[in-house]
Amino acid sequence: MTYGAIASRVHAHPRHIGRVLTQWADETHWHRVVYADGTPATCHGNSAADLLRDEGTPMYAGRVDVRRAHWDG
Repeated sequence: MTYGAIASRVHAHPRHIGRVLTQWADETHWHRVVYADGTPATCHGNSAADLLRDEGTPMYAGRVDVRRAHWDG
């Protein structure tokens, strides 16, 4: 999902979602939340892209193929 999609569901701002995921990184799958253009998070030493690839997430040019990988909850 994207930060915006989650924010829309919980009536928050996308940046708030990022803040929550940062604070709860050990308890969440933070790497599965991407920017609207499919760019993975750059925190945690840029490890999100590697984690996504390891899970078999469809990617193109370093970004998640949001159309193919989107989960609507």
